[in-house]
Formats: sequence, structure tokens, C-alpha cells
Amino acid sequence: MKNLIFLILSAIILTACNSAPTPYKEATEMIKNGKFENAIEMLKKVTIEDKEWLDSAILKRNEAFKLLVKTNDWERTLILIENESEDKAFKREMRKIILDYSKAQIKSKKIDSLMLTISENEKELSELLDSSLIIKITNLIAEKVFTGNWEVKKGSLKGNEIYFEKNDDIYFGKSNKSGSGWDQDKNIYKITNYKNNMTWKCQPRIFSTNYYYGTSREYFGEKGTIKILSIDSALIDYKCTNDPYVTFVRKK
Repeated sequence: MKNLIFLILSAIILTACNSAPTPYKEATEMIKNGKFENAIEMLKKVTIEDKEWLDSAILKRNEAFKLLVKTNDWERTLILIENESEDKAFKREMRKIILDYSKAQIKSKKIDSLMLTISENEKELSELLDSSLIIKITNLIAEKVFTGNWEVKKGSLKGNEIYFEKNDDIYFGKSNKSGSGWDQDKNIYKITNYKNNMTWKCQPRIFSTNYYYGTSREYFGEKGTIKILSIDSALIDYKCTNDPYVTFVRKK
């Protein structure tokens, strides 16, 4: 009796597999052979007449796009995104897949590779999928980069150290020790909005002295930037002093 039930179930499963529409079967083979764009195009041929396969075709399409993204061939990926730009539902899935891919890259400690990918393709991704995707990804990058203790390696502030604290959406670079006009735990940098090319708006604390009147003041500059060169190095541009560049490296 058990053997009979097993044979019946096997027959049902085999029949279900064989009943898959031809476009679905061909798309499956294309995915196996790395022809992800062709598979996505082929899956469009699964129509309402095969309504029990429509959901499976959508899942298969998403799988093909996910595998394409994992190739890190962004020329192919961007062409596909542009070709599918009229499909709003698919665009939502593509945004989610790229965001999940970015999270996986960060989790796998491939953040430098991710930063390069975003820098090279953020203009096209913003135009094709929405700038909010770039903001979400760079927020994830900032959470990993703006941590720990950093030391000035070049410039007049060489030897000074900072550490980062986050308050709402602002990262504060705070002095890790006193010296060169910096007091322990004082806010030295305010890092706010992402601009582009792994560069954020940065308001550096400016120390200004008027030797003629014997007065001095401190204020946060408005035009500065911080560019992340790697997960362990960054360049701050004050844009308002004679020695505008400060290079930081992460302390090990």
C-alpha cells in the first residue's frame, strides 16, 4: 500500500513538473547557463493562460536578476534595469535585491568593493531606480565606516585623534584627546548629508584668531566635505583654510 501511495505521489509530481509551460522550462535552462537577461525576457511569455505558473515565473525572474547582480557585471545589470524600466513591480523588486546585495557585501566585509561599485554606478542607479536606493545603501556604509578611533596622519593636525558618535542622522567626530586646540570629547566635525562619490557634507570646527585685536572664535564651517577612501581611511576638505586637507586613518 505504501509503495502504491509513493508511486501515485511521484506520478503527480512528475506530471506537475512536465506541465510547466515551455517558456518557463527554457528560462530555467537559460539561468543555469548564466543567460539571465534572456531568461527574464523568456519568462514574459508565461501568460494568463498558464495562470498557475504566473507567480512561479515572477519568482524565477527575481532569481535571475539576483544572480545577475551577484556577477558584479554592472554594465549588463544597468542595461537590463533600463530595458525593464516600465515594469514598476519589477523595479521595486530590483531595488530590494540590490539593497539586500549591499547588506550581504557589508556583512561579508567587502565594503570597499561595495563603495567602488556605488561610486561608479550611483548616477545611473539613481536615475533608473530612484535616488532613495543610494541613500539607503550609503547610510548602511556610514554606519560601518563612522565608528571607532581615527588618527590624523597628514597636515598641521597630525597626531590628533577623533572617535565618532551618532545623534539622530548626524555623525559627530569628537576629539579623543586634548591638543592643538582640541579639547577632549569636543565636537570637531559634524557629518550630515551624503553628496556623491562616497562624499558626505562635513562641517569642521574652525578656530579663528585675530592677532591684531587679540580675539579668537570658533565656528562650524559650512562648505566642508569628508570623502571615504576606504573603510580605514578618509579625507576631510575644510574648503576654507590655507591647509584645507586632513587625512584620517583608523587606529588598529
